[in-house]
Amino acid sequence: FSDSKYPSGIAMITVDHKAENCITVAPGANMNLTPTDLAKARSAIDEADIILLQLEIPMETVEYVAKVAKKQNKKVILNPAPAIYDDQNILESVDILTPNLEEAKKLYCLPYHINIDDMGKYLAKKVRNILIITLGDKGCLLVKDKKYKYYPAFKVKALDTTGAGDIFNAAFATMIAKENSIDEAIRYAMAAAALSVTKPYVINSIPNNDEICKFLKLYNLKQKY
Repeated sequence: FSDSKYPSGIAMITVDHKAENCITVAPGANMNLTPTDLAKARSAIDEADIILLQLEIPMETVEYVAKVAKKQNKKVILNPAPAIYDDQNILESVDILTPNLEEAKKLYCLPYHINIDDMGKYLAKKVRNILIITLGDKGCLLVKDKKYKYYPAFKVKALDTTGAGDIFNAAFATMIAKENSIDEAIRYAMAAAALSVTKPYVINSIPNNDEICKFLKLYNLKQKY
């Protein structure tokens, strides 16, 4: 989306000594992306296997894409970030939600201090669609079909966590598009995110498929001994 009236969106990122990041965003043109703009690019939705969305564009635009996608029986994945929920109607058009822990707490009004097991039990009774909560270095939690499953994190030395959530979502969507199981997709996405945090910055930290498969193979070998 390009319009001379609006500057490009930019983000200022800082990383602390624990590899955690803090991001300040000036959204610019991002928050001026309208359903009309996307209607002009409707063919991109028509040709897609998976629709992956987040909330760095206006909610009405996200809802437009999700509804168009669902009418065509496309699988819709929503990473509800940043955690701003003025309108939750979007959830009716979403197959898979992928919030991080803080986003999940806001979305489902969870207590600030809650352990993973209690959270899984509570959400298993409440959630209708598939929910995957990314927990950083604690792994992730899957809630599906009134049950929950915890996936412990791969142990790596983190240098920079910037972009790990986006990389998780992209890797997960790629595996779902290839008709892999949820379990396979989560493990693949977790491996991709784990590898990404071992390198600085974002673009150069994105692992390729060979790197991810090699990482998983070595990890599985270690688990046997």
